[in-house]
Amino acid sequence: MQISVGIVKAIIVKYSKFLVLVRRKDGRLDLPGGKLEKGEGVCQGLVREISKEMGLVVGRAVPVNHWIIPTSEGMLNGITFCCEHKRGRVVLSQEHTEYFWQDSKYIKHFTPQTWVDGFWGCLLYTSDAADDLVSVL
Repeated sequence: MQISVGIVKAIIVKYSKFLVLVRRKDGRLDLPGGKLEKGEGVCQGLVREISKEMGLVVGRAVPVNHWIIPTSEGMLNGITFCCEHKRGRVVLSQEHTEYFWQDSKYIKHFTPQTWVDGFWGCLLYTSDAADDLVSVL
C-alpha cells in the first residue's frame, strides 16, 4: 500500500541539541520542513526545504515517524526525519521570526508530539552511522 505524503519535517541535531523555529503567524514552535511540491519525492523535498530554504546541509537523514494530524482543511499527512547538521548557518524564511537549539532531553515536550515520536532510536542511529545519506537522497 502506497502512502501519499504531503509534508516533511526535520529534527536537525547538532551537538546533542535540535533546531526549533518560532512561527511568525502564531508564535508556536515548529520544526524545519514544509510542503512537498507537485511531483517531488519525500527525500527531494526534505533536501530542498533544508538546504535551499534554510541554508543548511544535513546528513544521515533517517525517517523516524509517519504522522497524520487532522486540521480544519483536512488531514496533514507527513514524515519526520532525524538529520545530523553538517554545515551552514540557519537562514530564516518569512514564516519564522527566530530559532534556537534546544537540548535533546526536551524533545519529549515538543508539540505536536507526533512529529518527534521515534526520535531517540534515530539519534542513536545518526551518531553511529558512517554514510552520509543525503548524497544518496
